[in-house]
Amino acid sequence: MKSTSSKTPVIPDDLDTKQLENATLDISGNLLGLILSLLPLEEVAIEEGAAGLPEGALTRIEVNRYERSALNRQTCLIIHGYICKVCDFNFEQMYGTLGKEFIHVHHIVPVSELGTNYKINPTTDLVPICPNCHSMIHKKNPPYTVDELKSIISQNVKIGKG
Repeated sequence: MKSTSSKTPVIPDDLDTKQLENATLDISGNLLGLILSLLPLEEVAIEEGAAGLPEGALTRIEVNRYERSALNRQTCLIIHGYICKVCDFNFEQMYGTLGKEFIHVHHIVPVSELGTNYKINPTTDLVPICPNCHSMIHKKNPPYTVDELKSIISQNVKIGKG
């Protein structure tokens, strides 16, 4: 298809609607082509020992944050303790006083799926799990259950011990 763009300025008053639409599409297409020509089309091999790119650029992100109750968390931990219910990791045992009373609290049903009037039962709705297990539990949607993740760990420990 032949390009219709020219070096003469487009004056909207001199064009009918169809001509203006065509001129706009033509200019937009040319601009898009220029932008795309600046993008890399191939993967660039990273040389061993190459310096990395700068990090820390500020990006503004807007997200929904669902409020958690500190009382529900504390009640869960009083009931269940500070040992991961998936892998039995104990931060205080591993890190001493640095790890004392450190653990994540996982909502069995994601907070985003609870109704606004739902009353959390800290005994049945919340469970303490370590950050690693917490990340793994959320690797799919809906999240894995504690028992599913325990099973995955068990299967892989058996395979690892050969």
